[in-house]
Amino acid sequence: MQFMDTQAQIIGDSDGNRAKITIQTQIPQYGYTEAVTFEDGKNHYVYLKDSASQKCSVERLPPTYNITRFIELAMDKYSGASQYIGKQLVPWTKDLFHAFEVRFDIRGSLILYFSVSTSQLLYIMIKDKPFVYHIPDGLIAKNFKDSDFMFDICPMKDNEYQIIQDLNQFSKFLK
Repeated sequence: MQFMDTQAQIIGDSDGNRAKITIQTQIPQYGYTEAVTFEDGKNHYVYLKDSASQKCSVERLPPTYNITRFIELAMDKYSGASQYIGKQLVPWTKDLFHAFEVRFDIRGSLILYFSVSTSQLLYIMIKDKPFVYHIPDGLIAKNFKDSDFMFDICPMKDNEYQIIQDLNQFSKFLK
């Protein structure tokens, strides 16, 4: 399934135990819309904002949810979190790819497709879902700053993220 004029940016900061996914697209009857997901692995919250529905939400993540650890496990071929499927031809291109399945603890699995000729990660597919993400430049290493993860969580709750961080710090002090 292809969506016209859709762009997604996924940034994962294993040092900061956080990830941000921004999807921008055109939706019939809504026009341009943006959806942002911010996963805070340190404080175990996920923030979701959807401009089309004008909804924002904050949900608690399981205490075991750890983005840094997930990335470490996914990169360790002996951890069992990832498995080499083999070389595959994919229906959206005529090229051959090395395919790997990476299993998440709470979200299911991703299939990663690496170019046989360049070894670059070029496609990500959510297993059993009709979405294929193309990564034309492959993965790009970057050192992130806090400002890379900032966005308006909710118009009426501008300081919610900071308040939650302050409460978490205070609760650690009480222990």
